[in-house]
Amino acid sequence: FLAEIGIADDTYRFRDASGLSRLTLTTPANTTRLLAYMAQAANRDAWAETLPAAGEDGTLDKRFQGIAPGRIRAKTG
Repeated sequence: FLAEIGIADDTYRFRDASGLSRLTLTTPANTTRLLAYMAQAANRDAWAETLPAAGEDGTLDKRFQGIAPGRIRAKTG
């Protein structure tokens, strides 16, 4: 899938399925490319629901509370 969206296999390394290993690496450009692709994908809404919502849940539960609660979904970390 990553190759299909233009991410070269020598620009990332996955060592476990959790993403927590210090041996699992990718570039900021790869993350940006993936996010941009998914924002245009047919299953965009289902994918967006997996991201934390500002002021509501996950890593954004305390961020943007009075500004845009629920209107921002973002990848943190």
